[in-house]
Amino acid sequence: GQEGERKALVALRDGEVARAVAAYDAHDRIVVGAKASAAREALVERWWSVHNEATTAILAVTRTDVAALNFLVRQRRQEAGELGEEIRLGSGKTFAVGDRIMFEKNARANVADGGQGSGPRTVAIRNGTFATVVAVPDQPQKSPSTREGDVHQSQGDVAVARRHGALVVELASGQHVTLSDRYLEDSTSLGYALTVFRSQGVTVDHSFLLADDTLFQEAGYTALSRGRLSNHLFAVAPYNPRAEIAHGEEDVARRDALAGLVDALSHSHEQVMALETLPTSTFVADAPPPSEWLDGQPT
Repeated sequence: GQEGERKALVALRDGEVARAVAAYDAHDRIVVGAKASAAREALVERWWSVHNEATTAILAVTRTDVAALNFLVRQRRQEAGELGEEIRLGSGKTFAVGDRIMFEKNARANVADGGQGSGPRTVAIRNGTFATVVAVPDQPQKSPSTREGDVHQSQGDVAVARRHGALVVELASGQHVTLSDRYLEDSTSLGYALTVFRSQGVTVDHSFLLADDTLFQEAGYTALSRGRLSNHLFAVAPYNPRAEIAHGEEDVARRDALAGLVDALSHSHEQVMALETLPTSTFVADAPPPSEWLDGQPT
C-alpha cells in the first residue's frame, strides 16, 4: 500500500537499498521480464489498466527507452481505437487526435478562436508541460473522452485554426491553442513516456519505471517519488543464453533481477548524464522502433 511505499522510499533515500527493494517487491510493485521487450510490454499493459481513470507517468533513464515506450503506448491506443485522425510531419513525427504531447521549449502560441472573430491572442506554453491533440489541420474532430496525464479533455466540436498547417491542442488549463509545423518538428514529442530527468517536478497518481541496467541511485529516487498512489518498477532478468528459462529457474531469475536492482540503485551518478545534453532533434520519438526494441536485445 501507500504507507509501505512511503517507508520503502525513505529507506531508499537513506541508502538502505536492499531493504527498499524488498519492500517494493513485498507490495507487488516489481515486475520482472525475461528480456527487455517483455519488461516494456508488461509496463505498457500495467499502464493501460489505469490510464483512463488516473494520471500517469511512464519513466525511463534513456531517450532510447522513452522512444520505444512511446511507440508501444501509441500502438496500444491505436489498436483500441482511442486515437483519431493524424498528421505526419517531414521528419516522420506523427501526431493524432487524442495523443498526449510534451512541450520541449518555452514559446507563445495563438489561442484557437473557434471562429468567434475575437482576433489573435497568444498564451505562454512552457517547456516540460503537456497538452492533448484535439484537432489536426483541416479536419475538425471531437475530443476523445479519455484522460492522459494531468490533461482533462473536453467534449464537443473543436474548430481547427484557420491558418493552414496548424495543429490544435488543449492545455492543462483547458485552453485550446494552435502549434505551427516548425514548433511541432523542433520542440515537441509524444508525452506518454519521458526521461526521469524530465519528470522532476511532475506528480501523478501512478508512475511506471523501466528499471533496466541504465538505472542509478538518483534516477531511482526521483522516479519512485513521482506517483502519489503507486510507483511500479519493471526490471529485466539477467541475460540467459538459453531460449527459455527452465522450469524451476523462474525464482532464480527473479532473485537475480532483484539483486541487479539493488546494485543499480546503490550506484550514484553525481554528474549530469551526457545523454541529457544531446539535442532533442537527434531522436524521433514516434518513428518505427529499431528491431532491437522488439527482440529484447540490449540497446
